[in-house]
Amino acid sequence: MKALDGSQRFFKVSISMTKSVADLKAAIHAHEGIPPEDQRLWNHRHERLLENGRPLYSYFIKSHMQITCRYGPDLLASFNIG
Repeated sequence: MKALDGSQRFFKVSISMTKSVADLKAAIHAHEGIPPEDQRLWNHRHERLLENGRPLYSYFIKSHMQITCRYGPDLLASFNIG
């Protein structure tokens, strides 16, 4: 997680690429406690927000790819899909 003070932390989420973005948000919620409705997931490879109903593979997300989650006004979390 990266806060305004510059501190950061990374974490890994294990999920199948056939799962939806909503499933990924639920996994992040279970791991980090960030409510799914507050998460905005960003794929840097395609420079776009991930939409809840789409499967992860539709964004060409691969294992070990980094995704950024913005939540709240000032916080970022980066994590690897594993």
